[in-house]
Amino acid sequence: MTERITQVEFEAWVQDMDEGRNKTFAKGAMNLWIRFKNFEKNAPFALRVDGKIKCVILITKLSRTPYCNLYEIVTATGEEGNGYARRLYWDVLSYFYDA
Repeated sequence: MTERITQVEFEAWVQDMDEGRNKTFAKGAMNLWIRFKNFEKNAPFALRVDGKIKCVILITKLSRTPYCNLYEIVTATGEEGNGYARRLYWDVLSYFYDA
């Protein structure tokens, strides 16, 4: 299921993630979103499978033109190669296209 998540949920996901490149990358993405104050304006989308967040995308959509800025897409450590990022990416683009 694709849904928006809060800063608290994102922080908890990063905290619980196993150490590795993906966790380091996710921390950087989180800091970027905090610095831009985007958690309030553009909450990230997450893909949940069996109740667990597998992947998160940080993206914005310009209101005047049909254009999206994809900042980061992060998959949980150990979940790479399962197609979660691709699935979330297309779910989010479909959401914005229909909105």
